[in-house]
Amino acid sequence: MTTDDKKTSPHRELAEKIISNQIGAASPAVSPDGSQVAYVVTRVDYKANKYRSQVWIART
Repeated sequence: MTTDDKKTSPHRELAEKIISNQIGAASPAVSPDGSQVAYVVTRVDYKANKYRSQVWIART
């Protein structure tokens, strides 16, 4: 493949799909009464070239 080839290689497309599906959970914090846990979920936004993080809360 040359550098001026406008087509995306199948390997690159697969890599983009794998990377965009990566999800990480971190920084868990349990509520004082133990009924909930908050944690940060981070995903890769490959097209925007950014990480997107959200705080999630789950009942225990």
